[in-house]
Amino acid sequence: VGAGTVPAMVRGLKRAAPAAIPTAEELRAASTDAYKQARELGLQIKPEPVVNVTKGIENDLTNLGLTARNVPETYSVLSALKTPPEGSILTATNLENARQELSQAARNQTNRREAVAANAAIRHLDNYLAGIPPTDVISGDAKAASDLFKQARANWGAAMRSDVVGGKL
Repeated sequence: VGAGTVPAMVRGLKRAAPAAIPTAEELRAASTDAYKQARELGLQIKPEPVVNVTKGIENDLTNLGLTARNVPETYSVLSALKTPPEGSILTATNLENARQELSQAARNQTNRREAVAANAAIRHLDNYLAGIPPTDVISGDAKAASDLFKQARANWGAAMRSDVVGGKL
């Protein structure tokens, strides 16, 4: 390639049009749609493995000095997962609802330990749902549900950040 040829080639290139940035409303709609799709997958999970995961979360929290006495909100959510009604099955929605309750506990400004405990529990639940063993599944596609919930949370978070930047919050 001769001298001056590369700059001439670069000048001839056309820039791609910038991608449209979704509005906060579009992000919220996409989030709502992803949550709906995840629920419609019909994922059903055996309760025993979730009980075991929950006991593991409590054990890890206890090892960190986080107990039912000093992080009661987190333990309340875990208790509900740990003691499902006899003969029940769990759904992806049950796990997502527990995750959202834990997310609220993580925002407790009067007890910062709640944030540590709730965020640790959220990570455990996310990891479980992302890699749920097929033997734990009664019906549905666990991987697809996990991916849709991640997408829904990401879009919701982006909408909230857009509201902050736009001065709506």
